[in-house]
Amino acid sequence: MTGVLAMMRASLRIHLRSRLALPMLLAVLAADVALPLAIRGDGTLEGLIRLHLTYTLGLASFLLGLFSLWAGCGGISREAETRTLQLLVTKPVPRLSIWLGKWFALLVLDAVLLAVALAASAATLHCRIQSPAFTDADRATTLPIALTSLTSLHPDLPDVSATVEADLGRLRAEGRLPDLPEKTIRAQLRHAALVRANTIHPGAEHLWTFTPPPHIPRDAPAWMQFHCDTSAFGVSETAIYCYPGSLVAAIARSLDISPTWQPTPIVTGIPALHPTPQQLDAFADPRSGIFSLTVKNADPAHATLFFDPDDGVVLRVRTGSFAGNYLRAALLLYGRLALLAAVGLALGTFFSTPVAAFASVVLLLLLQLSGFIGGAAQADRAVFVANVAPFGAHVHADDAETEAAPPTPLARAAATALYWLYRGTWACIRPLMDDDAIDRLATATAIPSREVASSLLRRVLLLPLLLGLLSAAVLCSREWALPAES
Repeated sequence: MTGVLAMMRASLRIHLRSRLALPMLLAVLAADVALPLAIRGDGTLEGLIRLHLTYTLGLASFLLGLFSLWAGCGGISREAETRTLQLLVTKPVPRLSIWLGKWFALLVLDAVLLAVALAASAATLHCRIQSPAFTDADRATTLPIALTSLTSLHPDLPDVSATVEADLGRLRAEGRLPDLPEKTIRAQLRHAALVRANTIHPGAEHLWTFTPPPHIPRDAPAWMQFHCDTSAFGVSETAIYCYPGSLVAAIARSLDISPTWQPTPIVTGIPALHPTPQQLDAFADPRSGIFSLTVKNADPAHATLFFDPDDGVVLRVRTGSFAGNYLRAALLLYGRLALLAAVGLALGTFFSTPVAAFASVVLLLLLQLSGFIGGAAQADRAVFVANVAPFGAHVHADDAETEAAPPTPLARAAATALYWLYRGTWACIRPLMDDDAIDRLATATAIPSREVASSLLRRVLLLPLLLGLLSAAVLCSREWALPAES
């Protein structure tokens, strides 16, 4: 351990003398201090808080990720090129200790830079909240919702298995069953059945029930959140949020809701939250503990309301403080930086500096395309092949009609290989992906402590240790030529 600490101190001195650490510190401060001056928001305090946290911490996280990756790439490869590593390996220091010392140095720098970013973001946010542009009433109604930690409780879903089987049998009898795996068809039919079950026609009503888990305190403050589509105004399949002063606010006010309190839409970005918190115990039935909510569609325009099965009606319960959520989000960000530093050091061990830098750019590009890669990798294999294979089929003309020939075995094999390529790429970059920690912090969504512990175990212990062992094996297998004597 003494060798690791000595290597860490030497690496810290090298990084502090480099041309990367100080500019990165200034860039992080600019992201948290100068950037908020350009953020205007949407005129509401909640919108300002959400945009401030998203942009300042998002940009700081991106800059620190670049620093961790590129500083790691040069941590070993640059010393190999300057021949200082050749002298180092002659010392009685294990190769793993060399790698760990350099990684620990990056961990210290990342911790300092991230702490500066978080402190600057919190300080500037506090100053903007206290701005004269917002009244005490704005702060009193918005801050308890926007600066807290809320757990979302979704309603109990009805059993639609009989409806799914009936729909599946009807499609099979009519010969309209699509050429998809039966599992995929059942999932689509189940979602369609749930959408129909959450549709409220004019004059009709719907009952939602919520079963709070035992670990949530019964006296915790809770709010209701509504999100629905409507057939009014010629709009279809468009998310309609109930904001004050908008056309849709009339629909929110026209809902006949039991219990008697009304959802007042006052918070931008978090649709239709009731401003005054109610205790969860006041919501629930005293005997069963289950909360029931009946909504009647009393819209004067006779519009049909469509509530999404997942987030149409949500009971949000305060289960923690904003400071605790802020700390958990910081730990998730730090775990990602630690893994990026380990990946950068591994690339610098395996390759020379130009090749390692190119590999890091490719990795960053893959991370930017992670949404597309993840969507393709998580699709059903049969569905993916069925959609991609026709692009490799031959096309022939028959009179005036052009038809696509059935996919050839080669085309299907190529589509299958492409699918597994996406799966492999996704498996490699998934640990480096952001955990949406900043988005959840900005939307006051609670980050579970168990998730933080699991992420830190994976990103700060298991994966870096594996990369360190691989790097140590490479350092042991390479033959190092000592610098020539002058």
